[in-house]
Amino acid sequence: MPTGLVVLVLIASGLWWLRARHKKAGVFNLILGLGVWAASLPMISFWLSQGLTAGLALSENPKGDVIVLLGGGADDRAIDLSGRGMPSQDMMERIVTAVRVYRRIDVPIIVTGGAVYDATQSEAAIVRRFLVDLGVPAARVIAEEKARDTMENARYTKTICSAQGFGRPLLITSLIHYKRSLWCFRRVGLDVTPVPVGLAPERSMDLGWEAFLPGSFYFLHRVLHEYIGMAYYRLMY
Repeated sequence: MPTGLVVLVLIASGLWWLRARHKKAGVFNLILGLGVWAASLPMISFWLSQGLTAGLALSENPKGDVIVLLGGGADDRAIDLSGRGMPSQDMMERIVTAVRVYRRIDVPIIVTGGAVYDATQSEAAIVRRFLVDLGVPAARVIAEEKARDTMENARYTKTICSAQGFGRPLLITSLIHYKRSLWCFRRVGLDVTPVPVGLAPERSMDLGWEAFLPGSFYFLHRVLHEYIGMAYYRLMY
């Protein structure tokens, strides 16, 4: 795979430069190769993610008077069965959870997420269409289409809850995004009940030989994004 090939080339070239008595180039390539290898290992992302998920719990019977569904990405140009736009894989997991909770407690769903970058429609509009396709009545879905980040999600949702008298919101978002989301909602004075998507029991990292193979940077990117986001929010808000 690409990451493994990059690691192999860097380490091999580092050893070659050392044999050719180019010490600085050899050491640089070796350190870079080992660094890329370490950063791609699942155990590194797993260890870093512990600070984002510790203490979260999921009630077997969540209760509230409104469901708040945070946006998690969408492709507004994708061609779909019922129109343009397709939620990301991460967002689809949240949507399915929201529909399952709705069928248990039958309360309105606030979908929050605006149009970012050069998008031609808001994420909330795309998600609303999917919720309706999955059986949620259109009248039960409230689309908040202005928010561009998690803090704005919290602020605009607070406005809707205050205007419509919702006082016990259930917050649905991905497990790794929960710490930052909770901080934002509490910062604006809205107490929410977590419904984390993908909550796993506490477990130790599997350290079989395959755990040491170079992997993808996808999960590491998400974890670091959350840590940087939390630091930025605490500094700015």
